[in-house]
Amino acid sequence: GVPNLVYLDDSTSMVQYWDLPKDAFALSRKWRWEDTCLDAGKNELNELASLLEGTPTRVVKFGGVTHFDEEFDNLGRRQGWTSRQEMLRTLLLESDNFRGARELRNLLDAWDGSSQGTYMWKMIETDILAAYRPHSPIRVHLITDGVDTHSPAPFDGIRGMDTLQSSLRERGYRIEWNIILLLFGSHCFDAVAVERYEELCRSSGGSFFIASDGYEHSQHKLEAKLQAQIGLHATVEARRRYFDHARSARTDDG
Repeated sequence: GVPNLVYLDDSTSMVQYWDLPKDAFALSRKWRWEDTCLDAGKNELNELASLLEGTPTRVVKFGGVTHFDEEFDNLGRRQGWTSRQEMLRTLLLESDNFRGARELRNLLDAWDGSSQGTYMWKMIETDILAAYRPHSPIRVHLITDGVDTHSPAPFDGIRGMDTLQSSLRERGYRIEWNIILLLFGSHCFDAVAVERYEELCRSSGGSFFIASDGYEHSQHKLEAKLQAQIGLHATVEARRRYFDHARSARTDDG
């Protein structure tokens, strides 16, 4: 059957609110750590795992970290700092015959939001080129809460997906994209990014939905266009369509 490739965003934004919920007690800080986003992602992974049962499945968690290096002149005097981004790519599972009952718990425990940032599109290119040969279909399930913050240009940001698609297409890869977007707390996001994620999935024959609390804990006014996107894609029906698609794809694969 078609191999399933599951990518889990492991950035620290998966485990924090930028603002406290309105009813939360705090003496000073305006934010606190929460597991809400990560818990929601694990809930969706748990559901997805039941539909991957018995299939060839690869699971990778990913992130990025920024390193700061001091610069010195020829006399040893400090001139300043330079920053560099490091890709974090951890293979959690590779199986020709996924067994959720045996393997799911270890995946859930390993997905902990321990990376600093989101090193996504370049990481996906690196992983696919290393793990799969061209000219065969691959079904990707990406669970993320944001956009690429750490990949090098031109793989960074929302436009990084265009660079990735072009790179994989030129090499003969056939990718079906399925994305679960997690929007909780008061994460920074915009409607254009939602539209691009949905378009990527739809154009490749995949599926898309948003798991969200509607930003009910945010202290900021929600952009009207983003609010409309959440209303469209963060519904019980959208979630059902996503998992129905995964279920039917498995049946079609035999």
